[in-house]
Amino acid sequence: MNATHTKLNQLNNTLGGSISVFDTERILMFDNHKGTGRVQSVELESGIGYSQFDLATTETIKLNLKNTTSRSLFFIYCLEGSLTLKLPMSRSSIEVDSLGP
Repeated sequence: MNATHTKLNQLNNTLGGSISVFDTERILMFDNHKGTGRVQSVELESGIGYSQFDLATTETIKLNLKNTTSRSLFFIYCLEGSLTLKLPMSRSSIEVDSLGP
């Protein structure tokens, strides 16, 4: 199992949903006391992977993006709502509000 899908399984352990598998794509769906949402995870043959999150949670969700097996580059944006990004080597955090109107 690759890193992208492993992280999806870890997130599923936190959120308590179910994962559907379609070729190189996996979709986590949850609807419970922690909130509702859908996370799509795709791993391409070239080793490039992406995850798309559509979440409405009742509590703070922490995602560990650390990848010890290879170098990683992340593009993180927020279409609706907000998120906080905390970098391990920094004492500060970045607040991101939605890009919408």
